[in-house]
Amino acid sequence: MQGGVEGPTSPKSYRVVRVMQVSFHGPIDLQNGRRMMKITARVTISGVEISMRNGDEPVRFTPAPDASQENPRRSYVYAHIDAAGQIFYVGKGKGRRAWSTDRHPLWHYYVEKHLEGNYQVRILQDNLSAEEAEEVEDAWIAQCSDTLVNWFKMGRVTDFQALERYHKLRDANRRLLQDAKALEVHDLAGAVNMYVRAIEAIREYALISYEKGFIGQLVDEQDEELGRRGEVQAIDRLTMCLIRLGRPDEAAQHARDYFSVFRGDQQSAAFQRITKRVAQRGGAATKTGCSRNPFGRLSMGRKSMFMRCVRIGQKKAC
Repeated sequence: MQGGVEGPTSPKSYRVVRVMQVSFHGPIDLQNGRRMMKITARVTISGVEISMRNGDEPVRFTPAPDASQENPRRSYVYAHIDAAGQIFYVGKGKGRRAWSTDRHPLWHYYVEKHLEGNYQVRILQDNLSAEEAEEVEDAWIAQCSDTLVNWFKMGRVTDFQALERYHKLRDANRRLLQDAKALEVHDLAGAVNMYVRAIEAIREYALISYEKGFIGQLVDEQDEELGRRGEVQAIDRLTMCLIRLGRPDEAAQHARDYFSVFRGDQQSAAFQRITKRVAQRGGAATKTGCSRNPFGRLSMGRKSMFMRCVRIGQKKAC
């Protein structure tokens, strides 16, 4: 491996297939008499990979002085840096990946809202194999974790109890939605009641905050700015059933209530279908004179952010 590394660079790796919970963040030093062992960990598809290095000298990565900043060679590791010189994103890639804006929605939110679109690209190390690039990226992420917007990183702080509760409630509610859809065939009114119950239950888990630390702060900011998302398929099916039962006013009212709470779903394709459906059937919401969006309006800034996330950010996680 070429330059840019201070300290030992040849870890021994052990793969753990089943891990119930990781309770540490970033590198840990274990002192055992005269010998120092450094342990780092990273999440992989197969589980958590734990690496151990012997030696007293701590590993500290610095940018390689010979890295090409314009035409990086082979695989490389790069950073996005703010005006103060602080790294806020680390990634790896080939070609022009470092300059691409095909990113996670949180990256777009941070760059637009916190940096006003201004940042620099720095190639940290190039001319690497794919395996070497992955190792170097992991090391940089561990080193800069506290200030990174990377969605996948060891420094990401998660409330696992809250996360477990979120999934338990969400999974149960999605099963209720499946049962309601199956019931539509022979009991439309019964399905309506089940959809109403499911929508009421969404609040119990959609408002749970399980991300903490810097990422959690940004997620909370984004939710406040853009609105939280619920289970838009629930209101989609409910309005459809109510209109089939000849109750368009109820459909419009339920839709209005839903989208006032879960504003994030106003940029979904389902929102457009529901708006059109209620307007065509003459629901009470259309009497407000705002048939294009009878359930509430988005500011232009919020709308542009949403559209950017929908067009670009949903494609890649990090």
